[in-house]
Amino acid sequence: MSAEAEIAAAEARHTSNIKVINQKHSTKIAQAEQNYQQAELSYNHTWLMVREREPSYARWWIYWPFMIALATLEVPVNQLAFQLYFGEGTFLSTFITFGIGVILVVFAHGIGVTMRRFRHNAEDTGGAVASISWIVFLSLWALIISYSLAVLRQSYLAFERAPDPTLTEMIQQGRQLDAAAAVLQQNFLRADLAIDGLIFLCINIAILTVGVLGSFWGHDPHPDYAAQDKRKKRAYKILQRRKADEGRDLAAEEAHFAATKAQINQRATRSAQVLRIAQRPSDRSS
Repeated sequence: MSAEAEIAAAEARHTSNIKVINQKHSTKIAQAEQNYQQAELSYNHTWLMVREREPSYARWWIYWPFMIALATLEVPVNQLAFQLYFGEGTFLSTFITFGIGVILVVFAHGIGVTMRRFRHNAEDTGGAVASISWIVFLSLWALIISYSLAVLRQSYLAFERAPDPTLTEMIQQGRQLDAAAAVLQQNFLRADLAIDGLIFLCINIAILTVGVLGSFWGHDPHPDYAAQDKRKKRAYKILQRRKADEGRDLAAEEAHFAATKAQINQRATRSAQVLRIAQRPSDRSS
């Protein structure tokens, strides 16, 4: 077979391979383009609703570690409130205080998100009343928990100064939760928190406030805008990845075709050189 015929056959195979590659990737690219167009359409609709502003939200790998850090910060603070009942640094006290920290952080998250989206929620009938009620409900429970912790802490300091035989007996009997409940029942409605209790209460409220601010600034005022932005970016990345996959396969096929042509031309050149060398003796003899 001549070099021209080999190249023609290689070009035919190359054209066929290009069609196969296009068919292989066309469905995936078309689906990715459709998903991106739908995501972009939803995003643009909200973009016009929010007066063409960019979405504002914190990345999850920043927001949630921050909130978990706040919950963890509650452990050394609130362990002081349970020092009388469970001892210092015990597993149970750590577990309870971390659980309380998680609850307070969840409350802070809910308060911050509701405050951030208050204007949007207020556009619906009864939305403003529902948002205010939710904020008040969560805030009230957060304050009740913080105040209860301050009462427990102050009861520990009072117990150190003047031990209570009843509490001592309950703790020695392993009824720590009953002892804590008794202290709260006796002192919860008392407003005479000493300086230690007030400081303890202020620390918990400060941590709660930081959580509320973090939640407020970590979420977009529109409940769907952040998700639509993430969905659009994710769809765009998938579309670019599908096109890159096709481009990589096409480039590999082009490189293979170019290498095949180069090999054919090299063989043709060597054959021509061998033929010329073989013809030289006959040229001399003539």
